[in-house]
Amino acid sequence: MSNTKVSIIIPIYNVGKYLEKCLESVLSQTLRDIEIICVNDGSTDNSLNIVNKYASVDSRITVVNIDNSGVAAARNIGLQIAKSKYVMFVDGDDYLLPEACETAVNSIESNNADISVFGSYNLENGELIKGWTSKKIEEFLVNDSLNDYFEFQIFVWDKIFRLDFLKKYKFKFIEGLKTAEDVLFCLMTYFFHPRYCLINKPLYVYRVGRFDSSTNNKNCIASDFISFKVLYEKDIFRAQSLKAQLRIIDKFFKASIGYLKKSSNGRTCLVDVNNFVKFLDDRYPINALKTLKSYKILKYFKSARVIIQICPINVLSSNLCKILGLNIC
Repeated sequence: MSNTKVSIIIPIYNVGKYLEKCLESVLSQTLRDIEIICVNDGSTDNSLNIVNKYASVDSRITVVNIDNSGVAAARNIGLQIAKSKYVMFVDGDDYLLPEACETAVNSIESNNADISVFGSYNLENGELIKGWTSKKIEEFLVNDSLNDYFEFQIFVWDKIFRLDFLKKYKFKFIEGLKTAEDVLFCLMTYFFHPRYCLINKPLYVYRVGRFDSSTNNKNCIASDFISFKVLYEKDIFRAQSLKAQLRIIDKFFKASIGYLKKSSNGRTCLVDVNNFVKFLDDRYPINALKTLKSYKILKYFKSARVIIQICPINVLSSNLCKILGLNIC
């Protein structure tokens, strides 16, 4: 491990339109003691040319060019190469605020933490709006009795990780998954009880609305189901309490409801929902699953084959929530 403070890992796939903004934000960090690992995942646009141009004038940039293997594989290569004390992940279409690395390092060091979670902005139609992470951090800091960091196990880009913690438990992203690979990575770290701290400040800008074919709504439920099954087979997941497992199921189901609300292909989604619900019905006590509002909604969709043919899925979802008296939609 070198004396460099932070390794910033950037997986790159066809983000030429946004990549210069991303790289400029990283290179202009107030903390200069960083290394930037750019893994080009077989881009077919001008992404590789852009990153090579920047690498030619700044020695802190390392470029790795691989055949298209997915974001998990690209991040894993970055982790193998990383030599700094800490690691951050930035997607090639997003960017950091100038003080992000410095603030994150000061936080994780002053708190002697393994993971520090920071706030974010969503970039929507050219406007910066405080993201979900920021709002949740504010809630936690107002109520100082809260110390359950489970709620933050969704993204990898709103965190700084201590590299020796990741290496100690040999954490890797699970390759071959189309969705939720970052959720699984974060959950796996959570299971090993890291020391957390929170930064009540947005440091990251997430570009809303840019989805590739691997994350469109009609495929996401099926992809999330595959990801959940991979997680279910992990011994560390099965070792968690029933309550903890149900909370994770609820996280996946809430995502499915979000996809259903946005999808125009209701019947395809119903097949995916049926498969997901049946998998859980066969493995968990029904009474336990029924404690989840999200399960009740999806259980209803499981028997809605006729209704879905005459009612758009987004309308059905909205009306269903009102009928059941649920506030999840």
